[in-house]
Amino acid sequence: MAEKDTEGWQEALRRIDEAKRSDAGELDLAGLGLATLPDSITRLANLQTLNLSDNELTTLPDSIVQLANLKSLNLCANQLTTLPGSIAQLANLQYLDLSHNQITTLPDSITQLINLQTLSLVHNQLTTLPEFNARLANVQFLWLSANQLTTLPDSIAQLTNLQRLDLSVNQLTTLPDPIAQLANLQYLSLNANQLTTFPDSIGQLTNLQLLDLSANQLTSLPDSIDQLANLQSLDLYGNQLTILPSSIARLVNLRYLDLTNNRLTAVPSSLAELPKLSTLFLHGNPDLGIPDEILGPTWSDVYEERGTARPPGEILAHVCKTGDDQASE
Repeated sequence: MAEKDTEGWQEALRRIDEAKRSDAGELDLAGLGLATLPDSITRLANLQTLNLSDNELTTLPDSIVQLANLKSLNLCANQLTTLPGSIAQLANLQYLDLSHNQITTLPDSITQLINLQTLSLVHNQLTTLPEFNARLANVQFLWLSANQLTTLPDSIAQLTNLQRLDLSVNQLTTLPDPIAQLANLQYLSLNANQLTTFPDSIGQLTNLQLLDLSANQLTSLPDSIDQLANLQSLDLYGNQLTILPSSIARLVNLRYLDLTNNRLTAVPSSLAELPKLSTLFLHGNPDLGIPDEILGPTWSDVYEERGTARPPGEILAHVCKTGDDQASE
């Protein structure tokens, strides 16, 4: 059956006609099984929000740029492999969701979306990113998890207003030093990459509140981590850490610290002095010699509401003292 005879296509036409009659600012065409877009959509000159998620689109027609007032475009869960370079003409776009597609590359023209604030590319097949420039300075949220990125361009430093950056589940082995120039960054997730080291310049991210480095291959942390004065959550689950820098005890706003499944032989006793630390996981570090009954519920137990995390002070009181001074060096 031709698509134009399907119920989804006819429903899309009906919704477009209704939006035209009412001069609507929003149009929802999600979940209609569309493989193409009706040409009539270009008649919606005042459309600001367009939801095309959960369809079967493989390409985006150049004609979509006629929606000159579009501010929000949701293309999540389609079958897109590329974007037309003409997307740059959507000059008013603030929100662009391209997650759960099959995109392998982005057109350089995407960097011309000067009003873009949120860009989601979660679950695609990106191996590289375009060179960013100052025209993207309004981007605040950049979601890049579950791709195949092996490197980041130094030009990421051009995203000067970036607040949240998710790079989890990629193949990064290093981070460029210019990432430290993202002075407004509050959230940085690098979960499930292949990082073996972390740049000392990380200390410049003084507004960072959450740092997720879990499931990497880190063997040490830079001393400069103590400069992250606003850090509240630090996740180091599943690395190869044997010691912690004593400077970690200067993170006076730290509330959450997960060190599960590392190779710690000691931890600084000064951790007990962190005034706001309310959650500490040290499970899976047998050389610490802390009994399971002292460690209390694991992260998964707490997450699944099978228990409450043991107070850090009670755990640290039982940390083996042997080698503690060395760990604090």
